[in-house]
Amino acid sequence: HANKIEETRIRLGFDASFAVDKIGRSGGLAVLWKHPFVCNIINYSTNFINLEVIHPTLPRWRFTGFYGYPDTERRRDSWDLLRTLAQDNSLPWCIMGDFNDLLSNDEKRSKVDHPPWRIRGFRDAVQDSNLVDLPIIGYPFTWVKGRGTNDMKEERLDRAMATPYWLDLFQQCQLHNVIADRSDHSPILLKLHEVSRSRTTRDFKFENSWLLEEDLEMIVKEGWEKEPYSELITRLTSCSHDMNEWGRKLRNKYRKEIEECRMELERLRGTMNPLQQARYEEVRNKMSNCLAHEEAFWRQRAKVYWLKDGDTNSRFFHATASSKRRRNEVTKLQNNEGVVVKAQHEICEVVKDYFVTLFSSTHREMHPMLNHITPSITYEDNTKLTAPFQIHEFKKALFSMHSDKAPGPDGLNPAFYKRFWG
Repeated sequence: HANKIEETRIRLGFDASFAVDKIGRSGGLAVLWKHPFVCNIINYSTNFINLEVIHPTLPRWRFTGFYGYPDTERRRDSWDLLRTLAQDNSLPWCIMGDFNDLLSNDEKRSKVDHPPWRIRGFRDAVQDSNLVDLPIIGYPFTWVKGRGTNDMKEERLDRAMATPYWLDLFQQCQLHNVIADRSDHSPILLKLHEVSRSRTTRDFKFENSWLLEEDLEMIVKEGWEKEPYSELITRLTSCSHDMNEWGRKLRNKYRKEIEECRMELERLRGTMNPLQQARYEEVRNKMSNCLAHEEAFWRQRAKVYWLKDGDTNSRFFHATASSKRRRNEVTKLQNNEGVVVKAQHEICEVVKDYFVTLFSSTHREMHPMLNHITPSITYEDNTKLTAPFQIHEFKKALFSMHSDKAPGPDGLNPAFYKRFWG
């Protein structure tokens, strides 16, 4: 097996490789890499190769090639192995391979559903490991059995998953399903950088984590009073500008303070000195405050409205928000000429042209058609429907919205108005 891998490495032009020999006629794992990547093997077995990835322009991260036990009676061994690997170290982590498991019945096409206990067990292991499943581009299944027969079944056994911190490093990564010519498994290809996009100025959006800041009231008050004789829109714009300037510094501040608190708590852990114990409690309280801001930040982006206020799980919110962001990303569009475009400025042009056409007047005469429609709204109902909005109606509707709902064009969301609209 090792000799075969070395031949393959040379033939494909890779600079280095590492292989785990097969047992009998089955198994065998290998990883190959090229310059400027350098890979340090952390540990390995017949089911995984765990390595640290080093690149001159990127932070270090961890990659694991994984092979789940194919035997049903060893499913729990695979799940426990996944949990163990998740605890190995704190580097941003991506794991990829044949897991021999499914996350839902949507990942299977067969006459027979996947056993619920296996779906539930695998999903629990993935969540316990703080992993986000990467959506696959192309054909949804990666394994087939009985092709061309009435008993044919297809499943998505092969996948890539990553921690939210790894996804922060490679925000443009994409997982592709590649056509296989012989194997019953399709190769999967993970591209780390797919889309190059120009930096754009982000529009202002109110952050709910700011509500935890004592200075927010003063910032809003000062912004509001800058334009005392102006109309509402102008005064809100003034508030937004001041909050934007003030708030952009907070995000990096809390990230830095969380890391500093972690390091100091590690240093003070187990101390018996009364002064150091007091300092430990002080730092722990400070870290709790920082984590509350972090949690509010990710909760707002996760849009998980079914959770009750007070439920806390920053890791869950981060993973949900990262997954949501990836699902919503537009990487290519087809223009009016049928050409697929991928560049960011071309995608923007396709979107703009579509809506310009959609909302352009067609100069069609509608009155003859309307004459054949029987009115179903009374004069009294129409009067109520076309009456100007009352302030109390607007306020009632706004205050009934979830605080994490998306903001309007002014960047101010329901949480802002609930706090400052007396």
